Amino acid sequence: MPLIRDGGREVYAMKPDFKVIFRLLKILLVSAFGVLLLGGFWFYQAQEQAVEKKVENDLGAIARLKAEQIAAWRKNQLQAAAALQNYFFLLQSVTSFMAGQGQEQRRDLLLRLRNLAKRHGYADIMLADPGGQVLLSLVAAPDCRCDFESALAQAWSAHAPVFTSLHLESSDTFPHLALIMPLYHKNGLSVLPLAALIMVNDASSFLYPLVRFWPTPSDSAETLLVQRDGDEVLFLNDLRHRSDTALKLRLPLSRTETPAVMAGLGRQGFVRGRDYRGVKVVAVILPIPDSPWIMIAKIDEAEVFAEWRFRSALILALFMLLAACIGALGLVMGQRNKKAYYRALYFSEAALRAGEQRHRVTLKAIGDAVIATDGRGLVELLNPVAENLTGWSQAEACGRPLTEIFRIINEETRNPVEDPVAKVLRQGTIVGLANHTLLVARDGVERPIADSGAPIRNEKGVISGVVLVFRDQTREREAERTLRAELARSQSYLDTVETVIVALDEKGDISLINRKGCELLGRRAAELKGRNWFDNCLPAENKDEVSVLFSQIVAGKVEPFEYHENEVIACNGERRTLAWHNALLRDETGAITGVLSAGEDISERKIMEERLRHVTAVLRGLRKVNQLIIHEKNREILLRRAGEILVETRGYHSAWVALREGLGELRVVAAAGVGDNFAKLRSELENGVWPECCRRALAGPEVVLGHGTKADCHVCPLAHTYGDTAALAGALRHAGEEYGVLVAALPVGVADDVEERALFAELCGDLAFALHGLAVDQEHDKLRTQLNQAQKMEAVGRLAGGVAHDFNNILSVIIGYSELALNKVAAETPLHKDLQEILAAAARSRDIVRQLLAFARKENIAPQVLDLNAGVQNMLKILRRLIGEDLDLVWHPGNDLWPVLLDPSQLDQILANLCVNARDAISDVGKVSIETAKVSFDEAYCALHAEAAPGDFVLLAVSDDGCGMDREIVAQIFEPFFSTKGAGRGTGMGLSTVYGIVKQNQGFINVYSEPGEGTSFRIYLPRYMGAELPEKPVPVPEKIHPGAAETVLVVEDEFPILELVKTILTQLNYRVLTAPTPSDALRMAAEHDGEIDLLLTDVVMPEMNGRELSGRLQALYPKLKCLYMSGYTANVIVHRGVLDKGCQFIQKPFSTRDLAAKIRMVLADK
Repeated sequence: MPLIRDGGREVYAMKPDFKVIFRLLKILLVSAFGVLLLGGFWFYQAQEQAVEKKVENDLGAIARLKAEQIAAWRKNQLQAAAALQNYFFLLQSVTSFMAGQGQEQRRDLLLRLRNLAKRHGYADIMLADPGGQVLLSLVAAPDCRCDFESALAQAWSAHAPVFTSLHLESSDTFPHLALIMPLYHKNGLSVLPLAALIMVNDASSFLYPLVRFWPTPSDSAETLLVQRDGDEVLFLNDLRHRSDTALKLRLPLSRTETPAVMAGLGRQGFVRGRDYRGVKVVAVILPIPDSPWIMIAKIDEAEVFAEWRFRSALILALFMLLAACIGALGLVMGQRNKKAYYRALYFSEAALRAGEQRHRVTLKAIGDAVIATDGRGLVELLNPVAENLTGWSQAEACGRPLTEIFRIINEETRNPVEDPVAKVLRQGTIVGLANHTLLVARDGVERPIADSGAPIRNEKGVISGVVLVFRDQTREREAERTLRAELARSQSYLDTVETVIVALDEKGDISLINRKGCELLGRRAAELKGRNWFDNCLPAENKDEVSVLFSQIVAGKVEPFEYHENEVIACNGERRTLAWHNALLRDETGAITGVLSAGEDISERKIMEERLRHVTAVLRGLRKVNQLIIHEKNREILLRRAGEILVETRGYHSAWVALREGLGELRVVAAAGVGDNFAKLRSELENGVWPECCRRALAGPEVVLGHGTKADCHVCPLAHTYGDTAALAGALRHAGEEYGVLVAALPVGVADDVEERALFAELCGDLAFALHGLAVDQEHDKLRTQLNQAQKMEAVGRLAGGVAHDFNNILSVIIGYSELALNKVAAETPLHKDLQEILAAAARSRDIVRQLLAFARKENIAPQVLDLNAGVQNMLKILRRLIGEDLDLVWHPGNDLWPVLLDPSQLDQILANLCVNARDAISDVGKVSIETAKVSFDEAYCALHAEAAPGDFVLLAVSDDGCGMDREIVAQIFEPFFSTKGAGRGTGMGLSTVYGIVKQNQGFINVYSEPGEGTSFRIYLPRYMGAELPEKPVPVPEKIHPGAAETVLVVEDEFPILELVKTILTQLNYRVLTAPTPSDALRMAAEHDGEIDLLLTDVVMPEMNGRELSGRLQALYPKLKCLYMSGYTANVIVHRGVLDKGCQFIQKPFSTRDLAAKIRMVLADK
């Protein structure tokens, strides 16, 4: 046999029997597998029983504690009530109240009841008579019937306080139970019922908090309070997993798998089942003494057994894996490794025995103190260390209470600390002392200690004692102080340098960081140590890449970088760029344990480099914008391209421009780089909601800077999109004019640059200058257009006036001679009808001429002070007939309208013409609206609307929902004879007449129309401020009055009219003198021997006008009266259509009746 050496010994190696060894190996492997399987099954069962036992003990302790507390509370309540039954002053107050029930007795009793409720925490106290009628209450109304009849009867019968059931009444807002206390008074030798005090307890103030409290953190544990109610179980408290259940949730007794039903059926102790949710739970059921209540402490099985099932499964899996490895190893190695296997097994067993021996020696020599007590807390054992620390020997301490031997106090408050043994006996679990605990020895020496206590259980699981293990921490405290001092000294060295120094362990967790690093990151060292550097201090976009590289360096796969740069992120989100110098940390074996890095903050240098690049781009962008301003004349294109240049060349995220329009509202006219959320901002601007940046920019002269729009503009629709950027906003102002605002989103570092803000302000000024130039050009174009339109309308008006003058002269002859002919022809002859048709046609022609005069503002009017509401109201019936039954006429009168000065007939013309136009614009059914209102315009509005004038106006608006008009049609609608209605449907003079009337009365008119959207005419008439009312015109009488042979001098340069007037006046019994020219009239007047009563003269004539002729003739004939006649009056006797005071006028063409009546009125005027 060969000889081998083993650890200095010589042993013989036997040649193995391969078949026997292989057979034994198979048997061993099979046996090992079986043992492992059985062991795993046994381990699983044992663990389950242990966990179940622990849960049973924990739940039992909790249930017993709560049940005892509730029982104690009920007992204390009854004892306190029993004591109050004989309280003399209370009985005296109740007796006085029951005897008299006066206000003084009532106040005295209420005071005592309030003090009683405050002292005992009652929600309410009621006083009831022996019949149960409530006489007095601190809260409820006193005239109510008591709802505690059965409990009250029980109290009278027992002569002692009794509890009512916990209940919830329909009128109550909280579950409560009451304590009924009967009161008696002595009448001689007999004791008679006096009254009963009903003291109401709010369950939510004591009972429910006590039930809800659970001493340890849990996701599913809860305590239930139930009682049996007939064939159901009633839940008395609100549940953790279902709200609003107190006194409302009931379960039938048929649900026997539910712990609550088990409790109702009388079962107690540890149970398993499904709770009200249908979830599997474990629970402990305990009845509450002297009450119908039952306490249930439960917790979900999934929570209780989750950890041990996972742990057991993991251990069993490891067992199976170990078995598989052993089998594989045995099959591979075979007989060749058998001898080494057994030798290794032998040595391992020897090592195991040696290790066990060492552990026993170590346990015997342990330096911790140990004290053991029995179940009553009396000392049974002290080891030598405990004797030394407490100052008591084993013999002296045995049988004494632990609190006498083991005196502990709080180091800071000097108050006694709770006895740990009592705490273990109460909770049934392992407990530990709080920090800063001092042990006071027998000789008064105080030592800091660390302590833990554990229960000792007998074979039945009942706690039979407690073992207390503690140690003296004096040296530990001293070592900790020394270590902290050394660390503080080392840290102070690191904190003096202005470089970030950080040490990372192999996992990347921070093990050391200096002051500079904490300042840079904005956190305390205590917050950073132990945290992962990459997860907490690097930006999210590159932390994974850097973390992988670090892992490879620590693993030795990649050579470390001596120098590199990367960004870090502070707690406030600020990013800083650091240049790192790195060194590997190694242990005594040379293995890499981490990295030590020193970082220099180069953020400012990076910013300067970026700023240089940005300034270059800015100057390039400014050049492009200035070139754009020079060449581009379209406002929208100019602003859009300017925004695009800012985004493309200056590194801005977005840029947009909003301009003031109308009454000052902002409208976005150009945007670049904006997202989908910008539509919401555009809508808010149109609705008058301005972003904060715009409001601040327009309110001040400086560019507004917003740091992080989530903080500065949290209500802005763009705050979410650009929450990590800055915003610049500048007003576009030039030459005292404010055109709008430019807003840009850009990186925070760029926005903080003062020069960048100055360049941005310069850009705002350039754009404002461009807008000013464009506005000036646009205003020139607008004024040129308005001037052309005004000149055009004035030329048409002069033409219309001239045509009307000549045409009225012709119509005067036609109407006059037709009337003379009618007087000579019998009514039944055909010629009479023909003459009437001639007169009718002449009358229509006269109306057209009057419309021309109205357009040319040459028509004579008799204005009156009018209330537009009254004028419109008077026309409504006529207007409804005018527009027809298919159209709805809606009238919206304004309140408290100002008066206007207007000829009533002109108001009628305006309404009639506009309503007819509205009717013709509606093809089927529709609506015509008339409204009035008061409106005031200031200089700012008038500056934007050339046709308007500042002051107070009365609005008259006529609107329809018809076909509408395009811009080309709107531009021509006020021109005479312009019409879109087609041949035979109108003269085209209606709107021209409206335009002339409005202008003649110092007003203006606006038209709003879109094809398919209807039309609105808005007429603004000036407010009348005068006090005197003009005279109303005298109505023309129906009967023609002849003259009294008065002499009338007629002057007319048109011979047919001169002959016609002579004929009419001669027929009317006047003596007539005729003159074709003013000079002839003067000569004739000078040669005339008698009086001349009346001068009837044309206004516009050669040589001189009618007014000058009248003045010269009145010098010859002071009593001479004058009547002017004309086709139009120019400005000789009329100003803006109103006759000068004292002037009498008749409009051509006129009828015989009109002329006769006018002459009689003038001659009769004194």
